[in-house]
Amino acid sequence: MATCASWYGYRVRWTTSRMAKLLRRQLSVYDIRRNWARRFKPLIPQVQPTLRRAIRTIRHDFDPSVHTPRQAGWMFVDLPRPRTRTCARAFHMYGYCHVIAVVMLDFVQRIMPQRSWRLYNGEEHTVVIDSEGIIVDINASHSPPDTVIDQAWTQCLKQPHAIYEDVDLYIASDLQKFPFGAPRRMNVRHV
Repeated sequence: MATCASWYGYRVRWTTSRMAKLLRRQLSVYDIRRNWARRFKPLIPQVQPTLRRAIRTIRHDFDPSVHTPRQAGWMFVDLPRPRTRTCARAFHMYGYCHVIAVVMLDFVQRIMPQRSWRLYNGEEHTVVIDSEGIIVDINASHSPPDTVIDQAWTQCLKQPHAIYEDVDLYIASDLQKFPFGAPRRMNVRHV
């Protein structure tokens, strides 16, 4: 009986890993940089309320009319600066992917409402993925697609903590639980 049980366990593990490889192959990355000016930029005014509510969970004095999302995240000196307040680089929030993923979910639900978009929340990363496996991750828009897929797969999809379809529910529940501490002021130190 032990032989059958161990064989069955091996068979289940093999089938599960095989299915995981097949699922992983179906993942693709949405090219945010190529579509930013045409599809994302016109929707910035409509997404401002979500942006304000999400970022105020970490920065209490965030004002989208004065600050960019990038200014609310970690500001690494060696990364290129945004050219304008509305370019894609201004929306990179390094260190706070959980926060900016909420904004990206709002963007893609407005851009492609016919698709079923979900927020996959892992312990170290959060991404937006649709039912066909298209990944939307603004912080990784400068990375090669294979790296983005690896990161989404290992940190979000293998063992997600939670999956959300609603922006308001995520802001109200899970985003409040992250260990960011009390919201800080916008004049943070550069790293």
